[in-house]
Amino acid sequence: MSAAETECKWEMSSELRQFNYLHSELDALYHEIALKMNLSDSAMILLYTICQTGEPCPLKAAYRLSGISKQTFSSSLRKLEAEGIVAAQIHGRQKLLFLTEEGRRLAERTVLRLIAVEDSIFREWSPEERRLHLELSQRYISDLRRKMGEITEPGAPRNAPAQPDESEKTPTA
Repeated sequence: MSAAETECKWEMSSELRQFNYLHSELDALYHEIALKMNLSDSAMILLYTICQTGEPCPLKAAYRLSGISKQTFSSSLRKLEAEGIVAAQIHGRQKLLFLTEEGRRLAERTVLRLIAVEDSIFREWSPEERRLHLELSQRYISDLRRKMGEITEPGAPRNAPAQPDESEKTPTA
C-alpha cells in the first residue's frame, strides 16, 4: 500500500465539528462547575445521580446512569463513604445508596442548585423546543448505538452496551 492509501482522512462535516465542539464545551463547563463546588467530577456525577434517581438509589442503577467507568465510580463511592457523605446498605440482594445528613447538606449546596439551574433553563424553552431537543438527543444516541458495529475493529469483541431500562429513558412528550 502506498502512503496515500493508508493516510488517515480527517474530513468531517462542519455540523459534526460544531456538534463535537459543543459537546466538549458542555463537558468543560460541567468540569468547571464541579471545581467551583469543590468536588471532583466523579463525586459531582455520583451525588447528582443519587439526587436524580432518588433515595434509596440502587447501586447498579447509579453506576449505569453515571456514565463513568466502574473503577472511577467505585473509587468515588468509597471516598464519599469515607467522608460520611454517602452510606450504602444491603437490602435483600441489592445494595442501596443513601445520602447521609452531611451528604444532604452538601447536595443542597451543590448539585441540587445545579439541577435547579438546569431545570430553569429548560423551563425558559418552549415546550416544542424541549420536545425537539430531547427527541433529537435520543435519536442520536439510538442511531450511534445501532451503528456501533460499523466502528469496531475487525475481529474485536463486540460488547453491546447495557440498554437503559424503560424507566431510565428520557420521555419524549
